[in-house]
Amino acid sequence: MINWDTDSTEDILRKSKAADNQPGVKAQLRLPDGTYVTRLLFGVYREAISSSTSVPPHLSDSVSVGQVFGRRNEAICVRTRDGAIWISQLRTPKKKGESVVSLKLPSIVQLEPDFSHLDLPEFAQDSILPSPNLSTFQEISFERFGSDCGILHFEFYNGAMSTAQCDRLHQALLALKKDTELKVLVLAGGHSSWSNGIHLNVIENSSNPKEEAWANIKAINQVVKDILQLQNMVTISAIQGNAGAGGVYLALAADWVFAKSQVVLNPHYKNMGLYGSELHTFTTPRRVGKAMLEYLKSSAEPLITSEAVSMGLIDDLPQQLAKHSLEYSSTTSPSSFLDNVKAFASKYRANEAKLAVDLARKREEFAESTKYKSIDEYEAQELAEMHDDMFGDRNGFENKRKSFLRK
Repeated sequence: MINWDTDSTEDILRKSKAADNQPGVKAQLRLPDGTYVTRLLFGVYREAISSSTSVPPHLSDSVSVGQVFGRRNEAICVRTRDGAIWISQLRTPKKKGESVVSLKLPSIVQLEPDFSHLDLPEFAQDSILPSPNLSTFQEISFERFGSDCGILHFEFYNGAMSTAQCDRLHQALLALKKDTELKVLVLAGGHSSWSNGIHLNVIENSSNPKEEAWANIKAINQVVKDILQLQNMVTISAIQGNAGAGGVYLALAADWVFAKSQVVLNPHYKNMGLYGSELHTFTTPRRVGKAMLEYLKSSAEPLITSEAVSMGLIDDLPQQLAKHSLEYSSTTSPSSFLDNVKAFASKYRANEAKLAVDLARKREEFAESTKYKSIDEYEAQELAEMHDDMFGDRNGFENKRKSFLRK
């Protein structure tokens, strides 16, 4: 348990990391109105608000140690004895005799009943595409390398993407679409989880899970359509961590798809009682054919990187690097994989003539593949199936979801 009076920010980060997946580190949080709540903390990040003070000057006298004093999106900021931390996820501790496990949720969502009457300051980022900064909490950031290459980082806890998170990613992609200088865009999801599709916890917590699930699938579909419609740049999915369900198909919207060695992909929805969407009926057959897509969905088997490469589901990064006379770095450093992807992107971009030809071919192939059936029509067919699953519960989505989350 966190002791706000004696634990330093480093102590808190260490405790949190040790317990991050399960069971979470316990802490008593002081709300702005003076009341206290006890919660389990997950997804904790440092906040270096300034070099001279641990909280914004206008809050220094009024904010006590252990008090929640700000928010960013659905995360909360809490003062520590020597600084501040962001907490992205919370869960209510299980009481003696309780058989049902409470849901792990984005902090503001989890605290909503207690926060409904509180006016918590929003500490927004300076930009919709801020530069990566390890000294604060960021879900989305953008890193430019070279004059016209960039990496869009989106780090969502456990790879779950809520409606709100998808909407923010949509806005980021719209901003990048307007960047006329950008020629190569790398999509780098989370380090431990690239993406696992829609946010089942937020859906389950909703007062109307069916409507929330419907809103969530449409929001993630919009992100996929945003990527497909980036016709003036080459897109590369860099899968650094495991991916499941809609997260796999989100990655397949890019022109190139590379995955770190030994990453586990689960390209199916069957175990959750869903048909699936994310434009998978448009993107995947172009890579592996319709028969293989149906097999991947029906078999519900996991794949590691080498298996996915061998069947053509994703691309072979070492092979592509060799093709461009680049050496593949197999070091185990956290940045090694992304460095390899950046090297490929830079060399690919350097060949101006080839890039122009490939972009022209990309636009032609997209026009040809949507000539008789638009991506909106592909989406409409998938959503018709998902409507039967989410509202008609034809394959047990409700019970499968509850069983998975409450186990």
